[in-house]
Amino acid sequence: MADDDEYEEEEDEDHQITAPLLKCLQGLKERHKAVKKRYADRYDSVKRTLCSRRRERYLPASESEGATELT
Repeated sequence: MADDDEYEEEEDEDHQITAPLLKCLQGLKERHKAVKKRYADRYDSVKRTLCSRRRERYLPASESEGATELT
């Protein structure tokens, strides 16, 4: 069993993160953050659109006209 532990330590020493990989990971993190923000913005936009359509559907015509005048 002791030999297995030594093998694992040697294997870890052989696999080190290098500078190109770190740059690549940083780029991926930045892209992920940008895509996440874009999807969140799009989700909010769709949600607002659906809520406003729902409101228009359930308000009587006189109330919906008044609501558009206020905005």
